[in-house]
Amino acid sequence: MHRFSVMHRLLILSVLSSHGAMVIFICLCVVLSGIECVRGLIIGDMCAMIDTMKIKMKAGETMKYIFLHGMGQNPSCWDKVLSCMSEKTDAECPELSVFCRDGECLYGRMYSAFSGYCGSFGEPVVLCGLSLGAVLALNYAIDHPNRVSALILIAPQYKMPKNMLKFQNFLFRFMPEKQFADIGMKKNDFISLTNSMADIDMTCGLDKVKCPTLVLCGERDNVNKKSAEQLSEKLCNSKSGIIKNAGHEANKDAPKKLAEMIENFLNGDVK
Repeated sequence: MHRFSVMHRLLILSVLSSHGAMVIFICLCVVLSGIECVRGLIIGDMCAMIDTMKIKMKAGETMKYIFLHGMGQNPSCWDKVLSCMSEKTDAECPELSVFCRDGECLYGRMYSAFSGYCGSFGEPVVLCGLSLGAVLALNYAIDHPNRVSALILIAPQYKMPKNMLKFQNFLFRFMPEKQFADIGMKKNDFISLTNSMADIDMTCGLDKVKCPTLVLCGERDNVNKKSAEQLSEKLCNSKSGIIKNAGHEANKDAPKKLAEMIENFLNGDVK
């Protein structure tokens, strides 16, 4: 009965994939194999292949890719990454400050508007976010797991380090207003936003994220490296990587390498 149920599930998936013949062949191998360890290896490889096929199938259906910049950045910070990708994607790079333009700039307000934005697309999306963008992407994947096909999280935090946020706010208070002009947010907006993020802790919701996930961190980003590693370990379908010669702003420091890692992940060949 157990063998039949495994084969039955895989056969259904084979009908939905463009690699049906291969899936059916592997199903037969599973049934005929009497060695548990061999069957386990086959099923493990099969699950990885199915995840890859699901991403590719959805990508082939004009899947929407959403690239989310970090705090202190703007959408143009993704330009070099997108230009380095060999396959042109249907990409959106929204300005995050737009999501809290009406009223006080608070994380809850920003996330609510962002959630509505993602929900406006007819199909599930691929979310790629850095820093603040990674927090928004992970939050959305927890709340709407069926609306996300894949996640790429760069320099993510799933439980906010309060001391770091306090230090950031301390620095912001001494920065001149003109330094915030190019990123669409006023200094007080920055301070309000970081204050409102202090209590974020998504630990209990991580088990809801089922989509394939790539967790990345810059080689020189010592502040976020440990959190990225822990997050990858806690997610059930995650791979991780270090972006060579990059700090926190990996999309600016190493756009070519980051583009390569993203494409390798989406093609099922993470390096």
